[in-house]
Amino acid sequence: MQAEYASGVRRALWPILMFLACVDPRAAPLQRDGGGDDAELPADGPPPAVVTDAPAARPPDAPQADLAAVTPAPDASGTGGSGGSGGSGGSGGSGGGSPDAGCRAGQHQCADGCKLDYDLQACGQSCTPCPTIANGDPSCDGSKCGFSCRPEYHLCGGKACLSDDDVGSCGRECQPCPTDPNGVAACVNRRCTLSCGNGTLSCEVRCIHPGWGFENGDEGAELDIGNSQNADPPKASTARAHTGHGSLAQPIRSGSGLYVEFPVCGDDPNLHDTNLNKKTVSFWYFYDGPDPAPGVAHISVSVGNGYFPEPTFAVRQWTKASLLLDGQQFGTVSRIGYSYFGGDLPGPGTLYIDDFEVK
Repeated sequence: MQAEYASGVRRALWPILMFLACVDPRAAPLQRDGGGDDAELPADGPPPAVVTDAPAARPPDAPQADLAAVTPAPDASGTGGSGGSGGSGGSGGSGGGSPDAGCRAGQHQCADGCKLDYDLQACGQSCTPCPTIANGDPSCDGSKCGFSCRPEYHLCGGKACLSDDDVGSCGRECQPCPTDPNGVAACVNRRCTLSCGNGTLSCEVRCIHPGWGFENGDEGAELDIGNSQNADPPKASTARAHTGHGSLAQPIRSGSGLYVEFPVCGDDPNLHDTNLNKKTVSFWYFYDGPDPAPGVAHISVSVGNGYFPEPTFAVRQWTKASLLLDGQQFGTVSRIGYSYFGGDLPGPGTLYIDDFEVK
């Protein structure tokens, strides 16, 4: 009787055990409802026990001793994984056009944005425009403003661009052209010129009256020793005079040959030469001595390296020697004078020169 009862219990519990083997052990226990067909067990006995993680729920009416220890099957659902970390937010875009944004190399910050260091409107680290200058163009070297003068202008005092032909600042020297009461100054091709009037000569920076009266000395008369022979230098004298009370006395000996010159523009080192073309050079002479042989002695006007003899040589009277200079070779002359050549003389004499002038 007991064997039959146990066999019946097994057959009744078999479907339940199989069902419980597939149920989550955390689920609530199943309640027996008494319905449904019983499943047939195998002839050789109950099926092998199924090992699970937790004991199966037991029907309330089944004897505990007859229930096999049942281990629930592993939880097929598995343990839930941890939630994935949220993706990091994208980096913010670079600021555009902000006055406070950093500038690239070769630029600097101004109120309205980044400016090139070479920008004429914001030179170097400044944010103000480079100043303008008359007759010049502003520049920027990347650190400071500057400027350059336009063609036909030059820089003066580091501050101004003045005309190359400006009389007040001629050429590159930035010095005013000298003026003279007898002339008009001009700046031509970056060089000062002086147009002289009133019978004066232009000696580059001064108008002079080219005349030598020898009232106060020898007026710079100088014997050209290299081209003279048997001659002594002239000296100022009051023994004779054409006008006034003085003249230049030139000793004469037998066989004398001499050249005496005057610096036409004076001894001022700033004065060099002048244009004597179409000018007339003249002087007065008086020879006091023994008569030379006829046609042998002669006196000349000397200009530069040339001399121009007078047709005759007078003795013991004031005589004028004159020469009109006509030719390009007289365009730049620095020295004028006189020359004398004489043959053998019976004795020494004196040649007086006075009122030497250029007109």
